[in-house]
Amino acid sequence: MPTAQAASVQVGLDSAVAARLGYHHRLTLGGWPHGLQLRARLAVPVATPDLADTRAEVGAQAALVQWRALWLLAELDGVLLNTRNAAFAANALGLRAALLPGYRGGRWGLLADLAYEATLAAHLRPSDRYRRKVYPQARDGWYGHPGGTWQLGVRAGVRLGPVELAARLGWMITEQGAPHLPPFFGTLGLAHAF
Repeated sequence: MPTAQAASVQVGLDSAVAARLGYHHRLTLGGWPHGLQLRARLAVPVATPDLADTRAEVGAQAALVQWRALWLLAELDGVLLNTRNAAFAANALGLRAALLPGYRGGRWGLLADLAYEATLAAHLRPSDRYRRKVYPQARDGWYGHPGGTWQLGVRAGVRLGPVELAARLGWMITEQGAPHLPPFFGTLGLAHAF
C-alpha cells in the first residue's frame, strides 16, 4: 500500500473462523527509506460474533532490507486476547513477531510468512460451574508465559488501483513442536488505500 492510510478486512481460519478489521497508517521517517507502517486490528469470531471473545493487535511493519523487488520485512505486534465460555473467562497479553522475505513488485507480491507468537501472561477466572463439576479448588489468577505458537506460511497479494486483494496460508505448531489445533491457517483479505 504506497499511500498513507488503508482500511482492511480479513476473513478466514486463524485459530478460529474469524473476521479481522484493520486500520493502517504509513509514516515516512528520515533515516528509514521505506517508512514504517503502523496498524491496529480487531478480530471477532464469525460463527457466533461475541465481543467478549476478541483479539486486538497494535503493531508495526518495516522493511529491513530491499534489493530491487526483493524485500525482507519485519512485523511486531502487541496482542490482547479475551475469551469467555462455560468453564472460564480469560484475558491474555502477548507479542507476535514475523519475518517476511519475498518479492514485492508494483502490482503483486509473494512473501514467506515466518512468525512466532508468545502469550506473555494470562489471567484465568474459572466459572462456578467449573468449580462445582470439575475442580473445586480452581482459583482466579495470573499465569506467566502459558505458551506460544510458530507459524510457517505464505502471503500473496495483488493491487488493483487503491484496492489490494491478499491471501495467507500456512501451518501452525506449538512452541514444543506439537500440532496446533487447528494445525493450519488461511485467510482472504481486502484493503482499500486512501
